[in-house]
Amino acid sequence: MRKLLKIITDILMFADFIFLMSHEVVRNLSAHGIFGAALFALFILHHILNGGFYRSLNRGKYNSVRILLSATAWLLFALMILMAFSSVMMSGAVFTFSSINMTSWSRPLHTFSCSWGFLVMGFHLGLHLHSKLKNLKRRRMGKKRTAENPPVLQSFKFCGF
Repeated sequence: MRKLLKIITDILMFADFIFLMSHEVVRNLSAHGIFGAALFALFILHHILNGGFYRSLNRGKYNSVRILLSATAWLLFALMILMAFSSVMMSGAVFTFSSINMTSWSRPLHTFSCSWGFLVMGFHLGLHLHSKLKNLKRRRMGKKRTAENPPVLQSFKFCGF
């Protein structure tokens, strides 16, 4: 059940992010704010459901693949926090409780964090999907995981990883 909830959460986050990046939603700032708040709530749920990431930070060795995965996750985390912070600074329609007034840099910060967040999210998703698809392919072919046949990022060998 937990695995299904993780998958549903990730799909909803992805769909919500794409929806928020569309032109029509941006015109309606109230809807944009509501869907943005929903994205942040899904982001928090995603981190609660993937708490094993935090528990495993001090365990095991950090090879180049693990460093890439961790750096991508932390960068995306920082960008999502910037998105939320800058949106609260700008919003008057959804976050009326906010006493922070819009500054001259809140909109550029929001645009920056959303644009880069979208790119990093796609990369993050691609890294994890690659791993999942390799495992699925291995199960179908009846292969077991070995040291010579690790589960993640075989195609990144050409990058020196």
